[in-house]
Amino acid sequence: MRRVLVKVGGRWEGGWDVEGSRHVATFSNRPFGESRVFPMANKTFTYEYPDTSPRSLSYECSETELLNTSVENGVPFLYANRAGMLTLAKILIKLSQGACENGFHLHLRRNFGDDAATPDVLTILLDESSDR
Repeated sequence: MRRVLVKVGGRWEGGWDVEGSRHVATFSNRPFGESRVFPMANKTFTYEYPDTSPRSLSYECSETELLNTSVENGVPFLYANRAGMLTLAKILIKLSQGACENGFHLHLRRNFGDDAATPDVLTILLDESSDR
């Protein structure tokens, strides 16, 4: 798989070339090199939590969070609603800011379920090695 950029009629399009079949999404309808300004609203995200690392990582969720994964044409996809994305973000914050050691990992089930009989949809591993 490789990244491709194509200039089509004065605009750039790009996507991924997967095994010879080009998947292209339009980046912009403006001429290449033309500046584009986006209005931005400043937002603040504050998250306070008890740090239970390095041995465990806990997270809270209700029944509104959706999370699932699949692999399509060799590309992993993560499907989540906003509540699920926020829960996943909080998990990643705890993992990145805590005292977890290299190799610490956690298994997530569909919709953050706790039924051990259901398969994992995502495994998150802290990998501090420099050889990747």
